[in-house]
Amino acid sequence: MQRKEAVRLSSDLLREALSSNGNEAAIHLTELSVQEAWAQILGPLAQYSTNLEFKDGALHVRITSAVLRNDLFMERSQLIEKINNAIGRKIVYSIVFR
Repeated sequence: MQRKEAVRLSSDLLREALSSNGNEAAIHLTELSVQEAWAQILGPLAQYSTNLEFKDGALHVRITSAVLRNDLFMERSQLIEKINNAIGRKIVYSIVFR
């Protein structure tokens, strides 16, 4: 059998295939996509956030700047909407700032 062309697997296709099994790899990929969306949305301000944990629809974030934490707290609903739009599905329901 001769190989025609190498086929690239997209992360969406891989995530969809893994999520159908409900295994831990799919959960980890979802967590990584939430973290990537967070960093993309905040841009350079993401350097002030540490310990990003996504668990049961809640994103737990530790913000090192009190002023930034207060600003992000006020914009929490917009951040949730932007993260869900970046991922392409509604999986983040709340953000907890520490």
